[in-house]
Amino acid sequence: MSSLNRDSFLDYYYLDISELSKVAKERRPSKVLLQVPEGFKNRSYELIDYLQKLLVGAEIHVDASPSFGSCLLDLGVIEKYDLIIHLGHKRYPYWTPPDKVVYIDLQSKTRPSQEVLSSLIKSLRERNYMKLAVYTTAQHIDLTREIIELLRSNEFEVVNKDAEVIFGCWFSSLDSVKNFADAFVVVAGGKFHALGVGLRLGG
Repeated sequence: MSSLNRDSFLDYYYLDISELSKVAKERRPSKVLLQVPEGFKNRSYELIDYLQKLLVGAEIHVDASPSFGSCLLDLGVIEKYDLIIHLGHKRYPYWTPPDKVVYIDLQSKTRPSQEVLSSLIKSLRERNYMKLAVYTTAQHIDLTREIIELLRSNEFEVVNKDAEVIFGCWFSSLDSVKNFADAFVVVAGGKFHALGVGLRLGG
Protein backbone atom coordinates (compact mmCIF):
# COMPACT_ATOMS: atom_id res chain seq x y z
CA MET A 1 0.00 0.00 0.00
CA SER A 2 1.12 3.55 -0.69
CA SER A 3 2.13 5.68 2.26
CA LEU A 4 0.77 9.16 2.87
CA ASN A 5 3.23 11.32 0.95
CA ARG A 6 3.64 14.41 -1.16
CA ASP A 7 2.92 12.52 -4.36
CA SER A 8 -0.60 11.64 -3.33
CA PHE A 9 -3.14 12.91 -0.85
CA LEU A 10 -1.06 15.74 0.59
CA ASP A 11 -0.59 17.24 -2.85
CA TYR A 12 -4.20 18.32 -2.66
CA TYR A 13 -5.06 18.63 1.03
CA TYR A 14 -3.40 19.83 4.19
CA LEU A 15 -4.00 17.35 7.00
CA ASP A 16 -3.61 18.53 10.59
CA ILE A 17 -0.93 15.98 11.43
CA SER A 18 0.00 17.67 14.72
CA GLU A 19 -3.54 17.21 16.02
CA LEU A 20 -3.57 13.58 14.88
CA SER A 21 -0.29 12.95 16.70
CA LYS A 22 -1.61 14.60 19.85
CA VAL A 23 -4.75 12.45 19.80
CA ALA A 24 -2.70 9.28 19.25
CA LYS A 25 -0.45 9.99 22.25
CA GLU A 26 -3.23 11.04 24.61
CA ARG A 27 -5.83 8.39 23.83
CA ARG A 28 -3.75 5.30 22.97
CA PRO A 29 -6.76 3.50 21.46
CA SER A 30 -6.80 -0.18 20.55
CA LYS A 31 -9.67 0.02 18.05
CA VAL A 32 -10.15 3.02 15.76
CA LEU A 33 -12.81 3.98 13.21
CA LEU A 34 -11.84 6.39 10.43
CA GLN A 35 -14.64 8.46 8.88
CA VAL A 36 -14.02 10.52 5.75
CA PRO A 37 -16.25 12.46 3.32
CA GLU A 38 -17.39 10.59 0.22
CA GLY A 39 -14.86 12.29 -2.05
CA PHE A 40 -11.95 11.08 0.08
CA LYS A 41 -12.90 7.42 0.43
CA ASN A 42 -10.68 6.43 -2.50
CA ARG A 43 -7.73 7.75 -0.48
CA SER A 44 -8.60 5.89 2.70
CA TYR A 45 -5.83 3.33 2.25
CA GLU A 46 -3.22 6.10 2.33
CA LEU A 47 -4.70 7.56 5.49
CA ILE A 48 -4.76 4.15 7.15
CA ASP A 49 -1.08 3.64 6.29
CA TYR A 50 -0.25 6.89 8.04
CA LEU A 51 -2.48 6.24 11.05
CA GLN A 52 -0.89 2.83 11.58
CA LYS A 53 2.44 4.58 12.10
CA LEU A 54 0.91 6.84 14.74
CA LEU A 55 -1.31 4.23 16.38
CA VAL A 56 1.06 1.29 16.58
CA GLY A 57 -0.81 -1.90 17.42
CA ALA A 58 -4.26 -0.37 16.98
CA GLU A 59 -6.89 -2.00 14.80
CA ILE A 60 -8.09 0.61 12.28
CA HIS A 61 -11.29 0.36 10.25
CA VAL A 62 -12.78 2.68 7.60
CA ASP A 63 -16.46 3.53 7.90
CA ALA A 64 -17.98 2.68 4.51
CA SER A 65 -21.29 4.34 5.37
CA PRO A 66 -22.00 7.71 3.70
CA SER A 67 -20.40 10.60 5.58
CA PHE A 68 -22.09 13.82 4.50
CA GLY A 69 -21.60 15.74 7.74
CA SER A 70 -20.28 15.79 11.27
CA CYS A 71 -23.65 14.89 12.78
CA LEU A 72 -24.24 11.78 10.64
CA LEU A 73 -22.76 9.34 13.11
CA ASP A 74 -24.19 5.89 13.79
CA LEU A 75 -24.06 5.73 17.59
CA GLY A 76 -24.50 1.96 17.50
CA VAL A 77 -21.34 1.60 15.42
CA ILE A 78 -19.41 4.15 17.47
CA GLU A 79 -19.94 2.12 20.65
CA LYS A 80 -17.68 -0.61 19.26
CA TYR A 81 -14.61 1.67 19.02
CA ASP A 82 -12.25 3.45 21.41
CA LEU A 83 -11.67 6.36 19.04
CA ILE A 84 -13.46 7.78 16.00
CA ILE A 85 -11.38 10.04 13.76
CA HIS A 86 -13.68 12.14 11.61
CA LEU A 87 -11.90 14.02 8.83
CA GLY A 88 -13.03 16.96 6.72
CA HIS A 89 -16.07 18.31 8.57
CA LYS A 90 -16.48 20.93 11.25
CA ARG A 91 -18.33 19.98 14.41
CA TYR A 92 -22.07 20.61 14.06
CA PRO A 93 -23.01 23.47 16.44
CA TYR A 94 -26.31 22.03 17.69
CA TRP A 95 -25.28 18.49 18.58
CA THR A 96 -22.66 17.20 20.99
CA PRO A 97 -20.99 13.95 19.90
CA PRO A 98 -19.52 11.36 22.30
CA ASP A 99 -16.08 12.28 23.68
CA LYS A 100 -14.47 9.50 21.68
CA VAL A 101 -15.24 11.37 18.42
CA VAL A 102 -12.42 13.66 17.28
CA TYR A 103 -12.74 16.05 14.33
CA ILE A 104 -9.58 16.68 12.32
CA ASP A 105 -9.23 19.45 9.74
CA LEU A 106 -8.56 18.91 6.07
CA GLN A 107 -7.84 22.05 4.04
CA SER A 108 -7.80 22.12 0.26
CA LYS A 109 -4.56 23.26 -1.36
CA THR A 110 -6.28 23.75 -4.72
CA ARG A 111 -6.63 27.37 -5.82
CA PRO A 112 -8.82 28.84 -8.58
CA SER A 113 -7.09 30.36 -11.58
CA GLN A 114 -6.63 34.11 -11.92
CA GLU A 115 -9.10 33.94 -14.80
CA VAL A 116 -11.81 32.55 -12.52
CA LEU A 117 -11.16 35.16 -9.82
CA SER A 118 -11.15 38.00 -12.35
CA SER A 119 -14.43 36.70 -13.78
CA LEU A 120 -15.98 36.70 -10.30
CA ILE A 121 -14.96 40.30 -9.64
CA LYS A 122 -16.13 41.42 -13.08
CA SER A 123 -19.50 39.70 -12.70
CA LEU A 124 -20.12 41.26 -9.28
CA ARG A 125 -19.16 44.74 -10.47
CA GLU A 126 -21.32 44.55 -13.59
CA ARG A 127 -24.32 43.85 -11.36
CA ASN A 128 -23.25 46.48 -8.81
CA TYR A 129 -23.08 43.84 -6.07
CA MET A 130 -20.64 45.57 -3.72
CA LYS A 131 -21.87 44.28 -0.36
CA LEU A 132 -21.24 40.55 -0.12
CA ALA A 133 -21.87 37.69 2.28
CA VAL A 134 -19.17 35.05 1.73
CA TYR A 135 -19.65 31.48 2.95
CA THR A 136 -17.63 28.31 2.61
CA THR A 137 -17.29 24.64 3.55
CA ALA A 138 -14.92 23.07 6.06
CA GLN A 139 -12.25 22.17 3.50
CA HIS A 140 -12.03 25.64 1.94
CA ILE A 141 -11.63 27.99 4.91
CA ASP A 142 -8.06 28.99 4.06
CA LEU A 143 -8.95 29.60 0.41
CA THR A 144 -11.99 31.65 1.40
CA ARG A 145 -9.90 33.94 3.57
CA GLU A 146 -7.68 34.59 0.55
CA ILE A 147 -10.71 35.34 -1.62
CA ILE A 148 -12.14 37.69 1.01
CA GLU A 149 -8.85 39.61 1.05
CA LEU A 150 -8.98 39.85 -2.73
CA LEU A 151 -12.56 41.11 -2.67
CA ARG A 152 -11.78 43.74 -0.04
CA SER A 153 -8.74 44.90 -1.99
CA ASN A 154 -11.12 45.47 -4.91
CA GLU A 155 -13.41 47.66 -2.80
CA PHE A 156 -16.07 45.07 -1.99
CA GLU A 157 -17.53 44.99 1.52
CA VAL A 158 -17.95 41.61 3.24
CA VAL A 159 -20.85 41.85 5.69
CA ASN A 160 -20.68 38.49 7.50
CA LYS A 161 -18.10 36.74 9.72
CA ASP A 162 -14.68 35.88 8.35
CA ALA A 163 -14.76 32.65 6.27
CA GLU A 164 -18.02 31.52 7.83
CA VAL A 165 -18.75 27.81 7.41
CA ILE A 166 -22.16 26.55 6.29
CA PHE A 167 -23.41 23.02 6.87
CA GLY A 168 -25.45 20.98 4.41
CA CYS A 169 -28.44 20.94 6.77
CA TRP A 170 -27.98 24.27 8.56
CA PHE A 171 -28.15 27.69 6.89
CA SER A 172 -29.87 29.77 9.56
CA SER A 173 -26.88 32.11 9.96
CA LEU A 174 -27.80 33.60 6.57
CA ASP A 175 -30.92 35.16 8.07
CA SER A 176 -28.94 37.73 10.06
CA VAL A 177 -27.21 39.20 6.99
CA LYS A 178 -29.59 38.63 4.07
CA ASN A 179 -30.96 42.17 4.29
CA PHE A 180 -27.47 43.68 4.25
CA ALA A 181 -25.91 41.82 1.31
CA ASP A 182 -26.31 42.51 -2.38
CA ALA A 183 -25.13 38.98 -3.19
CA PHE A 184 -23.95 35.74 -1.58
CA VAL A 185 -20.67 34.11 -2.62
CA VAL A 186 -20.22 30.41 -1.80
CA VAL A 187 -16.72 28.91 -1.97
CA ALA A 188 -17.10 25.14 -2.21
CA GLY A 189 -16.16 22.06 -4.20
CA GLY A 190 -19.59 21.65 -5.82
CA LYS A 191 -23.12 23.02 -6.09
CA PHE A 192 -24.68 21.33 -3.05
CA HIS A 193 -24.02 24.05 -0.47
CA ALA A 194 -24.72 26.86 -2.95
CA LEU A 195 -28.12 25.30 -3.68
CA GLY A 196 -28.81 25.20 0.05
CA VAL A 197 -28.01 28.90 0.34
CA GLY A 198 -30.33 29.65 -2.57
CA LEU A 199 -33.16 27.66 -1.03
CA ARG A 200 -32.71 29.37 2.33
CA LEU A 201 -32.88 32.77 0.66
CA GLY A 202 -35.91 31.76 -1.39
CA GLY A 203 -34.08 32.28 -4.67
